[in-house]
Amino acid sequence: MGFQQLSTLLIVLLLQLGQALSFGFMECRSVPVSQSTVEHSSHPHDASLFQDRRAFLQASATLLVAISAGQPQPVSASNGEMANLELPSYIEFLMEKNAMADPDAFLYKRPDPKTQLTRLLDATKRLEDIPALAADKKWSQVQGILTGPLGTLAQTLNMIAKESSPEVQVKAKKVKETIFNISMAASKKSEAEVVAKTKAAKADLEAFVRAAF
Repeated sequence: MGFQQLSTLLIVLLLQLGQALSFGFMECRSVPVSQSTVEHSSHPHDASLFQDRRAFLQASATLLVAISAGQPQPVSASNGEMANLELPSYIEFLMEKNAMADPDAFLYKRPDPKTQLTRLLDATKRLEDIPALAADKKWSQVQGILTGPLGTLAQTLNMIAKESSPEVQVKAKKVKETIFNISMAASKKSEAEVVAKTKAAKADLEAFVRAAF
């Protein structure tokens, strides 16, 4: 049984129980009794019924809160929140949105946006590895990232930009240029230049993602 079906069943059972308690209460109130009976026995019984109804309402409220808390919520973010997200968080948000939202909400209409976003996410994370590697003078590992994951990034950019707007195509070209600039700086073993170019590449990649998706 799915979560939605289970929630519905529990709510129906609660409603039926509430109706039964209400009927019992009304039935008890409709029975004529003498004044002495009211004085000696009616109040405790009424109090018990009220306590049962009160306990039922409290239990119902608790259960409904639990159901609401357990219900999966759609991924959403306001324009301001999206603007504050940086890579790779913004790409991760897009991946979640792509999995749950209407495909028409995406600017990118080509097949399999999840694969493209996954590749962009991997490239972003590998970009973030470069400054530390440059600081440790591990230039071969820097070049490995540039020719490996970031080499694949060029293909991904071309695929996404191929049928996109001219703006997206321009931004894709700029990302490839800045990646090439990192490679040139790494060949000179210039840590400061590599760090600066990597920062620029990340900013260019973010601009591309926001324009394309």
